[in-house]
Amino acid sequence: MQTVPLDEPKPRWNPLAIPAFALAVGTVAYAILGTSELVVVLAVVATLVLAAIAVRKGRTYEWRGKGFAVAALMIGALAGLITLVALLAG
Repeated sequence: MQTVPLDEPKPRWNPLAIPAFALAVGTVAYAILGTSELVVVLAVVATLVLAAIAVRKGRTYEWRGKGFAVAALMIGALAGLITLVALLAG
């Protein structure tokens, strides 16, 4: 009799990874098209916080979606740096 190996369940998807990535892309879009500096600064802070939480939880619980979370963190950090330079220069 041949035994059939049991498939391991797939890891759960990180529920914060896609929203963090969407917020990061939205932050960049608003920074390009918008006029309010306060909204851009708040969006950058929210992006960094949400992406950091998504990365941390993804690593802790071995969830899928770590790439989205890391990409959101990188986009948020770059957007924050560009926003800081723009605010200091203008």
